[in-house]
Amino acid sequence: DQCQLPPTVQSTEAEERGLSLSLYSRLVDGGGLTPFLLDTQYRSHPVIAEFSARTFYAGRLKSGVTAKDRKQVRGLPWPRTDCPIGFYDVNTDEQEEGESKLNPGEAEVICRFVQDVFYQRELEV
Repeated sequence: DQCQLPPTVQSTEAEERGLSLSLYSRLVDGGGLTPFLLDTQYRSHPVIAEFSARTFYAGRLKSGVTAKDRKQVRGLPWPRTDCPIGFYDVNTDEQEEGESKLNPGEAEVICRFVQDVFYQRELEV
C-alpha cells in the first residue's frame, strides 16, 4: 500500500524520472486507482503495530492478534514484560567497505541472541 516505506533511490537520474515513488503510489496519485485498505494486520504484536496504525493509517489499522498470541521470546532480557520491544547497546565500531557499512560486533550479538532464543537459554548480558 502507499503508506509503506518508499523505494530507496540514490541516483539523481532515477529520482528525476520519478522512481522514488512506488508503482502503487504512482497508480494511486495519477493513474486513477482507488486504494483499498486492508485494515487488519496479523503479524505484529499489537503494541508494535499501534505506532504504524496511529502514525500512518490515522488509527484505521486494527490488530487481528492479541498480546497473548504474540508472547515474548524466552532468553532475551526484555525491559518490560508487557511489550516485546527492547534496545540493546552494542558498543562496537561500524566499518565501511566502499559504499556499504557493516558492524561485525552487532552481527555477533544478534547471532548470540538467535542462538540463545533457539536453544532457550537465558541470555547473559
